[in-house]
Amino acid sequence: MRQAAVRARGLRAAADATWQRGGLRLGYALQYVGDYTQCGGGFLPATECRDVAQAVYHDVDVSYAFANGVRLYGGLRNALDLQPPFINGGQANTDPGTYRLLGRTWFAGAAMEFGGGE
Repeated sequence: MRQAAVRARGLRAAADATWQRGGLRLGYALQYVGDYTQCGGGFLPATECRDVAQAVYHDVDVSYAFANGVRLYGGLRNALDLQPPFINGGQANTDPGTYRLLGRTWFAGAAMEFGGGE
């Protein structure tokens, strides 16, 4: 089995921000995976190269904590529904350790905090 070679692997970065007022909390997160060139591997001859595009993922979440200890929350992962790039010779035709396999996903829930008493 041939292994793919990578030239100048792209920059990777992540950032997040949170705003809170009273029981309301808003959050935003960004994940950036830079572009790079893949040579050989899979079905590509070792001398053939292809560009793999950058990926930028956006996540948002919101929660509200009530005075009685109940917290409601929800959010959206991969808000722009970015599909992972094709990686020649990778698992699932991409790199699941770097790119998100699922498109846009939603989540919601509730939690309750019980007083610990002192």
